[in-house]
Amino acid sequence: MDGREWSDDLKVPLFEASPWVPGETRRSVLLVRNDGRGTADGQVAVALGAGTGDGAGALADALRVRVRPAGDPWTATGRPVPVRLTESEVLPVSLEVTLAASAGDDTQGATVPLDVVVTLVGDAPTGDRPRDEPAPDDDARAAALPRTGGSPALPLLAAAGAVLLGALLRWAAAAREGRRG
Repeated sequence: MDGREWSDDLKVPLFEASPWVPGETRRSVLLVRNDGRGTADGQVAVALGAGTGDGAGALADALRVRVRPAGDPWTATGRPVPVRLTESEVLPVSLEVTLAASAGDDTQGATVPLDVVVTLVGDAPTGDRPRDEPAPDDDARAAALPRTGGSPALPLLAAAGAVLLGALLRWAAAAREGRRG
């Protein structure tokens, strides 16, 4: 997970959970370790999963995802990227997600999971290497990509407060008029 602890599943999101802005690109790095004996061949596959919210389809269409193991060229999602790791090698896998500048309001409030699957095939893990958790030699899944757009709760709360303040001021003005007259 962080170069010191290893896991079969990600326990933290790969990307910041703040709202995304159209045209924004975010990058993250996932570390993959060969915990087996000898060289392991495999692949990294990245895909957008089924999302939630009315605009999930529009959001999935507006996202561009690329993957790059170590210093290799960037590859778009949908095509697994082959990797080869020697024994104990740690491979940084860069992920890049861009929300299209043309993304509309219909993407707000939707979430789409980013599925990252790392598969390594080689000899069984060695028993003499201490580790906190199993190395990521099977599947690794990221948390859902953050929601786009702002939360409507704060503006709605501010609007409700303004309405209540206005009603209170009108009531106070009417009460003053009643005392004068």
